[in-house]
Amino acid sequence: MSAIESVLEIRENILDRGFVILPGETNRFLEIESALVEALKPAPGLQRLIFEQILHAFWSLHRLRKAEVHLYRSQADPNMDPLLIPAYAATLARLQHAFRIAELALRSSVKHLAAIQTEVRYRLQVFPPEPGTPFHEQMPHSLSLACQTPDVLKGMLTRQNLRPTAPSVKLMSRDSLLPQLAKLARARLAQSAPDQSTAPEPASLHPPELQ
Repeated sequence: MSAIESVLEIRENILDRGFVILPGETNRFLEIESALVEALKPAPGLQRLIFEQILHAFWSLHRLRKAEVHLYRSQADPNMDPLLIPAYAATLARLQHAFRIAELALRSSVKHLAAIQTEVRYRLQVFPPEPGTPFHEQMPHSLSLACQTPDVLKGMLTRQNLRPTAPSVKLMSRDSLLPQLAKLARARLAQSAPDQSTAPEPASLHPPELQ
């Protein structure tokens, strides 16, 4: 396969992923994708799907900037800004509208990915996986990534009658409160676990949909 055929095949693969790639833009797209992967480090699965949304929004912003430049280059007078040409008003309005949509999508997707990655890191730091058992089968790592562990721990605190208005809790910052909640959660899980020599692990620790 020649170098040209290889580039064309890569471009077709990118098009199949839902990205509009003009001729000559393949390498630029790959550079942007590589830079974003290096910066955001998405894990396989859900994180990668959200990353594709980020990449699509980022690439859309790139295309819109290129479209505005193309509009400028297509006019007869290079000294005239397209923003001042009435004939281009409708086109520029569409570009600006699309730019705002892409920018909002980019911010929303980055925020979503950040929330999931923060949740994963929180679980790993507060509930280190035990050796000998697959990571994805342990609590709370087996829960959906949509489940916010800090909120669950705060709920456990409330059930223990430790109200946020209590002086001992009110003076604690979020950083100092969450480790205490995690300690409480581990203790409750340990208390609910039966003797391993006489009974299997209770099903209540693993919701049916996660077994």
